Amino acid sequence: MKQAANTFPIRWSVIGCILLTSAAFLPCPVAAAEDTKEEDLRADIVYRCHYQMGEFGAEGVDACVKGDLSAMQALKAYPQQAGEIVQRCTRQAHIIGWGLAKSCVDKDVAAESALAGYAEKHAVVLERCRSKFGGRGPARVKACADEQIAAGGEAKKD
Repeated sequence: MKQAANTFPIRWSVIGCILLTSAAFLPCPVAAAEDTKEEDLRADIVYRCHYQMGEFGAEGVDACVKGDLSAMQALKAYPQQAGEIVQRCTRQAHIIGWGLAKSCVDKDVAAESALAGYAEKHAVVLERCRSKFGGRGPARVKACADEQIAAGGEAKKD
């Protein structure tokens, strides 16, 4: 009985593209612990993008890797005041991707500044929503407040 020459389910060209992409985005190892952590994060990005985008070929993987690396760098540029938001949004970044983590931060930072204007006129609604959804971030609190304000929730009591 003859065995097929290529019994692997993944084409060799895809494996080659993944290795080339990995080599292009992973820096040479250095002694500093921070750089090693950065290298590990980059490796995680390459692997996650391969699993999420591999079916779209090397171009899909490459676009995913470039986008996530860009988003990861952008997250470092946020002001110190947004540190808590950045930490919360990036806790699961290795699973969901750095682009989605950055989107989470962007939405929460915008919602936080909008909520500052709610404090005077809608304090009751704002406090109710913060107690219910505060751990999920300002964007969720704002969505709750907007829903309650639109539904006339100011008069509701807990």
